[in-house]
Amino acid sequence: MRLIGVTVVRNEADIFESSARANLHVLDELYVLLHRSRDGTDEIAAALRREGLKLRLFADQREGFHQDASINSLARRAFQEGNADFVFPIDGDEILQVADRPALETSLSALPSRTGGLMRWQTYVCSVADDATELCPTRRITYRYDLGPDWNAAIPVGIDAEYCKVFVGRWFHEQPSAWIYEGNHAVFCDGKLAVTPCPGVEIAHFPVRSLDQLSQKVSLGWLSCVASGRDPEKKGIALHWKRMFEQLRDNGPLSWEDAARFVEAYIPPERRSFPLVSAPIVDHVGSIRYAGLQRSRDLTAALLEFGERLARDQASK
Repeated sequence: MRLIGVTVVRNEADIFESSARANLHVLDELYVLLHRSRDGTDEIAAALRREGLKLRLFADQREGFHQDASINSLARRAFQEGNADFVFPIDGDEILQVADRPALETSLSALPSRTGGLMRWQTYVCSVADDATELCPTRRITYRYDLGPDWNAAIPVGIDAEYCKVFVGRWFHEQPSAWIYEGNHAVFCDGKLAVTPCPGVEIAHFPVRSLDQLSQKVSLGWLSCVASGRDPEKKGIALHWKRMFEQLRDNGPLSWEDAARFVEAYIPPERRSFPLVSAPIVDHVGSIRYAGLQRSRDLTAALLEFGERLARDQASK
């Protein structure tokens, strides 16, 4: 069985090495679309590939954020060129969680045809109390929301796919109408939702690693959504980024309370009052070798650079 991950990354230098190493412990290859990063992500990806990690690197120099189209294109490419049996869309801040490769293949073999696998999405919470000396964020951040033991049983009776993630089998490539929805939360075929829970396959999610990283994520992320020309407010795309962007714009620097509210957007509303639990992920990262390739910038520098690129793009039209 051949398993390939596909991802679009932009300015994820602080976590990309960790996520790539960990995901390639499970997957056979990772297709990475590098989207105009300026923080060292591209250089880290290139270094990992030179080291021998199974990465295929592509570039997208458009300013706008077109994640769904890019992920669907990468997925079909992985089936056609990479001869994948299953493709896992994975964000740059996510890591697959399975008992081991044989157990994963057993779960995949049990999925019905013409359906995407639905995975439990475990969101981890960064705090000021984390060990700041640990370079690997997936080792540093160990607390997550407790979603309860009944999650898989709840899916068939209507849990919102917004709080899940999906993967697809080879049938996807054979169905031109099949589409992975924005954010990798659902799969549609012939206009109908086509998902089945896949017990034992989860994704660990690390959306916030520091307040500065969150500030740049929501600022550059929301502006890129607007620059895509797809009317993100009307389509409901990344509105949690928009709310945090407005908080930063109108009220100044973000706080840890702001970060907690941002993370809550990834948790089902009825479970946001559940206690945080210590649940460190199994560490398949190993040594962090390329932290020195990260290019730290503050928010002002990042926004000025973004604005200059946007102005030059406009002037060239």
